This record gives sequence, C-alpha cells and structure tokens, in this order.
Amino acid sequence: MRTIRPPHRRGFTLIELLVVIAIIAILIGLLLPAVQKVRDAAARTTSKNNMKQLGLAMHNLHDTNGKLPPMFGGYGNGGVQGTLFFHMLPHLEQSNVYTLGADAARSQVVKTFLAPNDTTVGDGTFTLNASYSGTSTGLGQGSWVASGAAASPYAGSVFNPANTTWAVSSYGANWQFFGDTAQAFNKASDGLSKTTFFAEKYAKTYRPAGTPRWGASLWGYGVLPPAGNYRTTGITPPEHNYASGLWSRFGFVNLAGTGPWDGDTAELWQCACHKKPEFGPPVDNVHPLKCQGFGQVINVTMGDGSVISLNSSITDFSFVTANTPDKGDIANDPQLP
Repeated sequence: MRTIRPPHRRGFTLIELLVVIAIIAILIGLLLPAVQKVRDAAARTTSKNNMKQLGLAMHNLHDTNGKLPPMFGGYGNGGVQGTLFFHMLPHLEQSNVYTLGADAARSQVVKTFLAPNDTTVGDGTFTLNASYSGTSTGLGQGSWVASGAAASPYAGSVFNPANTTWAVSSYGANWQFFGDTAQAFNKASDGLSKTTFFAEKYAKTYRPAGTPRWGASLWGYGVLPPAGNYRTTGITPPEHNYASGLWSRFGFVNLAGTGPWDGDTAELWQCACHKKPEFGPPVDNVHPLKCQGFGQVINVTMGDGSVISLNSSITDFSFVTANTPDKGDIANDPQLP
C-alpha cells in the first residue's frame, strides 16, 4: 500500500519577510502625512467653528442688551462685572459656569475657548501666583512686570488671590473695538464686515526679551483701566495690570508716542497696536500682546459674524485697518472683505 504524503509547504524566507516589512513601512510612511493633513484640517475647521460661535454670541448679546460688553467691566442687568468672555458664557450654553460668578468661573475650562491646533493649551489652565519677582526664566516664574519689581497681578482686581488657577483661551478680542466701555454695533462705522472682533492667539506666551516677557490668554482676567486719558500718555507705571500680557485680547500696546508705521510722524499710537499677527512662531519666542496664527494662516472673526482666514502675506497696514472700527481706513487687500 502506498502512503500519500501531504504536499510540502514552503515557509517565507528571511529575505521575503524583510521585503514585506519594508513594503509595509513604506506604505505607513506614505499614509502618515495624509493622516496628519486630515487631522490638521479638522483642527482648523473646529477652531473656525468655535470662532463662529463667538461671533454669534456677540450678536445675541447685542440683541438682548443693545450693546456689547467691554473688555472688562460692568454689563447687563445689575452691571455684573466681568470680562467680555465671561459675559458671553450664557450664549455659549455655559450658563452653569456663568452663574458661578466671575471669580469662580475663571477657573473653568470652556471647550469653545480652546483651539485643538493650539499646542500651548496643555490642560487648559494656567497657574498665576500672587507675586512674581526676579528675572523671568520661563512660564510660571520670574517677573511679569516691566521693571522686575515684585508686584501682584491681582492688585486692583476683583479676583481672590487664594485661587491661582485660571482657564486659558486660544482666542483674543479686539481691544480697539471692545475697549473699556460697552459699545453698540454702530461704533464700527467702517462696517461690521470690515472690523475684526476675535482672532486666534496662543494660550500661553513667552519670549526671551521684551516687555512683557511672558503672558497667558486668561479669558476671565481683567482690571479696570487707569484714571485719566492713558491713550495719550501711556500706562504709568508700565507694570500696571491693565498693560499686562494676561488678557485674552489683541490690538493693544502700551505706547502713546508718534510715528508707529508708514513714516507717518503725525500718527499717534494711542495704545493701539500697529502690527500684524505672528504666524506659527516658536512657542519660546511669542509676543504676549499680539495674536498668533497656529501655522501660516490665522482665522479671524469679523463683526458680522463671518470667519475669514489671513495668510502671512497680510501687511501691518492692512491688518491694522481691519482692527480700527471707525477711522475710514479700509485697506484694498484681497484677503479682507
């Protein structure tokens, strides 16, 4: 009787296995950039959706009260004191946070205030100690003031220094529109569609030199402005909390002299920043008072609620004209409406 043996099955050789592994590695290498591009696009879309919500909240507030909140101050029935971002909370389905009051609410992380492509967000909070002194060596330590003298960022504020936890925001409000007092839409005589309301901004900022050295976009932070016409004199002393880098704002700089740009020696700064955003700056060299794109594009909410994207070719002049609401200085720039 003949025995039928099963056919011999040849296994993979080492070389064949290596070839298969190499092919898989090449495919992964080809797919990863595509996956990253999809993630980046999704993050940009989420950020733009957040900014759309901020714009809609402003319109709801205006419909309700006839005016918009200032950067910081009393607003609405009873003149509840808080920041622009605090006052918009009920219109972002965050009434539970709003009812905590401005002092307790400032520690609550609000998802709508965070951009997924902002790499500085961390856990969404920032620890602000009651006093800082010495030479700044990084976030969370060193002097936050101009002179290096010990000072409290809680001085002159309504906030309890015992609670050092603040929630951050990836967006800043245009100080040149919102300012120190409640404003109606008609302040934007240049047109709501041509006036910036919000822009993307790193949640935490630091730079090796300059004043201020570091900052954080704390959506709940604010103090009342100094007495007098500080726009023509500048903030004095320069370490006044109003001039710090702790606000969720852009369009402000503590300068009051003449000749900010374009060689116009008659133009006054009046504490209005005359510079365009930073685009994708390294996290260890970021200007605390400017707004920042998280790459080579920055998203901006306009007064009519639309969200536009500006690339790094935007000029200082064009961006500034979009920030000023009532100077009649509308730039002829294809990136702007």
